[in-house]
Amino acid sequence: MGRQKVSDRETRRLSLKISKLVSDRIELLVDKTDADSLTEVIRRSIAIYDHLINETSEGKAELILRSPDGEEKTVLIL
Repeated sequence: MGRQKVSDRETRRLSLKISKLVSDRIELLVDKTDADSLTEVIRRSIAIYDHLINETSEGKAELILRSPDGEEKTVLIL
């Protein structure tokens, strides 16, 4: 029997232990992005990470950051 697909509307409560440094960084992201909550920042972060993994896996694409001076760096997603 296969796994049942979890509805996007079904929620689960998670309890995470994170360092103060990580907590502070998430709070900064809440402020920088005008997010409504820590949960929103974490949800957005997971969505972006998932997209990057899907796009860069198996040589489909590369993630390249370009600085204002035109310098480019390829970013490896682990």
